Amino acid sequence: MAGAHLKPSIPWQRLQDHNRIANPYQLPPGSTLQIPLAWLDRQPARAKVVAVRGNATSRSAAGRDAPVTAGMSLGSGAVLKTSPDASLSLEFADGSRLLLLGDSELLLDRLTRFGRSGMADTRLRLQRGRIGNEVRRLRGPAANFVVDTPSASSAVRGTQFRVEAREGRTHAEVLEGRVAVNARNQRGAVLRHGFGAVVVPGQAAIAPVALLPAPDLSRIAPLTQSVRPELAWPEVPGAHRYRVQVSDHQRFDSLRVDLEVEAPRAQLPALDAGRYAIRVRAVDKDGLEGRDAVTALQIDDQPAPPYSIAPATGSVVRTPEVVLRRT
Repeated sequence: MAGAHLKPSIPWQRLQDHNRIANPYQLPPGSTLQIPLAWLDRQPARAKVVAVRGNATSRSAAGRDAPVTAGMSLGSGAVLKTSPDASLSLEFADGSRLLLLGDSELLLDRLTRFGRSGMADTRLRLQRGRIGNEVRRLRGPAANFVVDTPSASSAVRGTQFRVEAREGRTHAEVLEGRVAVNARNQRGAVLRHGFGAVVVPGQAAIAPVALLPAPDLSRIAPLTQSVRPELAWPEVPGAHRYRVQVSDHQRFDSLRVDLEVEAPRAQLPALDAGRYAIRVRAVDKDGLEGRDAVTALQIDDQPAPPYSIAPATGSVVRTPEVVLRRT
């Protein structure tokens, strides 16, 4: 056990003395051992690309550029850039996930794991663009998941949240859990689920704002034969526009469509036959995006067979000349 958690320079006998264990060969089942944080073996962690769609590139800490592909492994210091129509998702050492949207730049600032303790220290810098995060509940004092932008810092210990960095502003939106948002020379705030904040230079304090509710997508038919489906939903009070996203994956690991519309309706670009996940959210006057509404859509490009008008179904025709009519 000691070899799986301790630095090579720390002998297991020190762990025995620290926990005042007289006989290490007679530990009762379920015993708890305390390990000082400084003794844990820190190792570089890697981030795995789960899925990617569109053009995305990575630059390693050594300065080597490469196209991003599903399954590739990235280390600390790597910089990811996506084209405007691209998206990709990463999975970190503790199982947390991140969705990087189009026209974004993300630095994997620090990726560290602590032996086999399950603790990971993940620190990211979003230079520009937008990310969505699904962070596993962190365990242990050394576990961190921090997203920095040029104007703010967001730290969590297990939650779902989104961050956008654009033109000197930072948007943070919390869907589950809590996020501590701080900025230089401003009073920080802890955002609860269902709240967001806009961070701009010069403001005295970060003020939480209630996110708009999820749109009602119950009117969207689950099956369509149109390769360019039309979606419509009731207007959300307070919405200035809406974001519509389409993915091949139920977890939205990458996006087929990511667009903004001003009215509560959208016509999607041409899609192949298949099953898709649809996600819609309302956007308020300050650009904060609200709660997600998700539904499934099946596109069947095979037209329905015509039904018979004449002769009538089940009828008997006694004539040498039969006229068939269908619609």
